[in-house]
Amino acid sequence: MIFAKPIYVEASCQELAAFLYGCRTELIQSRRLDFLSSSIGMIRNNLKKSLTEHNTEAVRKRIIYAKIALLQCDNVAKGGNLDFCVPIQSNLKNYVLDIDENNFPLEIDAISTQIKDKEKLCANIKTQGTSSDLVVKKLENLIFETIYKINEEIE
Repeated sequence: MIFAKPIYVEASCQELAAFLYGCRTELIQSRRLDFLSSSIGMIRNNLKKSLTEHNTEAVRKRIIYAKIALLQCDNVAKGGNLDFCVPIQSNLKNYVLDIDENNFPLEIDAISTQIKDKEKLCANIKTQGTSSDLVVKKLENLIFETIYKINEEIE
């Protein structure tokens, strides 16, 4: 749990716990980018399958899934929770659920445009550069140092 300050930590793990608590923002940021990238890929694959699908109800479900996933990407990009659970407000319910099968191609085009926007957002986040790579490297080193300390204490 990198979101909360630890209440009790073994002496051999205190340095690791302090580091995790101190860099939790960077770690969460790095997960945000991973979340956005993987969600974009899933949405894109989902839409490709809808283009070859002949069952209108299956296409409708794929479009609904894509719209919900895009809402989650928006939520995460704004600093929201990384869990896949977007509370759908009443003003968004129509956006997600009211899909006319005659408008499937327009819906898919609109989603494709939103995917491109999310890809630009990801590219901007990547070019801003984060210290998450350095944080993860230091975290790896501290984990191994802690394991060695614990092993020495046991022997």
